[in-house]
Amino acid sequence: MPVFNEGKQIDQWILGLNQELSFVDTYFFVFNDQSTDNTVKKLELLQAMMSNLFFSSGHSNRGHGPSTVSAVREGLQCRPQFLLTLDGDGGVKLSSLSELVRFTINSSFDVVEGVRRGRIDPLYRRILTMAVRLLVLSKSKTMPKDGNTPVRMYRISSTEALLKSVPQMTKIPNLFVSLKSRTSNLSIAEFPLILEGMGELVNGGTTWRSKWKSVPNLRFIRFCTSAVWEWLRLK
Repeated sequence: MPVFNEGKQIDQWILGLNQELSFVDTYFFVFNDQSTDNTVKKLELLQAMMSNLFFSSGHSNRGHGPSTVSAVREGLQCRPQFLLTLDGDGGVKLSSLSELVRFTINSSFDVVEGVRRGRIDPLYRRILTMAVRLLVLSKSKTMPKDGNTPVRMYRISSTEALLKSVPQMTKIPNLFVSLKSRTSNLSIAEFPLILEGMGELVNGGTTWRSKWKSVPNLRFIRFCTSAVWEWLRLK
């Protein structure tokens, strides 16, 4: 789980996850991307309460993609049977997540992708979402239902090599995995998720916050431009 300025809800999110997933041995690996609010303070308080919570911070703000990769690599070090990736801003109904976890454990799929339903996106985000699906289709011949979903669960026995191959400084780890899992003969399931409560798209998170909800900010435009160039170089 990567986090950046999620102090408003990070404690509720992690405590809720810990309780909801209590039917399995769960460990949380959180990577803080140099938050400037009270995120670190809340994580320190949580760590004092939870022996299964581990968090670290980068030396500089590197962005969501590299922070996601760092969190995944730290999680792999504990040699898990399964690895679940999530964003730090919440937004997914906890019972829906636990259903995804149960489904993955009881199935034989290598990767289970959480398909976010009921998203309330401005037009430019809806266009981007469709563009991402088409980009994955163009290189894998398969169109995902949610190509950029941050919610994925991996069976480590068959996906460890894939996860270790994600470039550390990539801006598009979710797209990288969407493509590589489809071109690596891995079995993939798409599981519907219910959104609620928190989350960037629900409450306007810190990453892409814009003065006008219907217009992307300059940071978002720059990110999309660099992401496209990275995608074009991806083989």
